[in-house]
Amino acid sequence: MKDVHIRDVHTPDQVLLYGRPTSMQAFCEQAQAAQYQQYKALFESLNVGMWSRYSGGVLWRSQCGWTGLRGGLYDSYFEPTGGLFGARQAGRAV
Repeated sequence: MKDVHIRDVHTPDQVLLYGRPTSMQAFCEQAQAAQYQQYKALFESLNVGMWSRYSGGVLWRSQCGWTGLRGGLYDSYFEPTGGLFGARQAGRAV
């Protein structure tokens, strides 16, 4: 498993948490699952402090200008990605 080190914090590659992809189709599915979990966690953490520490949050650059498989709420064809569904799930009432 390839690991990324950011400021001495050990973070595993999020796609490889679902296993090593065997094809492009498998990679795309795993990237969608990783995006779903990442955006869900992001918005759930924002919701924890909502109305006590702040009253809103902004997601800057929700879609990359370059074609990519990871990192946006929708792709360059304006099709929704796993990140969008993760953000929607996190925003639902419990």
